[in-house]
Amino acid sequence: MAGGRRRLAGMSSSLVPFPIHVCGIEELEGHCATGVSHVLSILDPDRAKPEAFGRYGEHARLELRFHDIIEEQEGQVAPELEQVAAILDFGRGLLAEPAPGCWCIAMSASPARRRRWA
Repeated sequence: MAGGRRRLAGMSSSLVPFPIHVCGIEELEGHCATGVSHVLSILDPDRAKPEAFGRYGEHARLELRFHDIIEEQEGQVAPELEQVAAILDFGRGLLAEPAPGCWCIAMSASPARRRRWA
């Protein structure tokens, strides 16, 4: 660890004192045994809950459902301000009281959304 910070997905981070991994649904299975303590899950509204979560053991999870859009589109669900606030609150809670061995995953079905977060 450089400067007391763990390395995150090949990069060091000065933002948080724990690892964060941004992944897609197809990658969730590979993290079941890593001791993930927190998961931020953003799924399309009609997508089934990923089965891999059942194999994660005890963890805190914020699950939100909306489409990968930034403005209203017919037949699509845009993120609401309350959902953005929930994401920020989830992160603030994690920073305020990080669990020993804390390990966070942010996952999304959308490759475009994952690229913006990584």
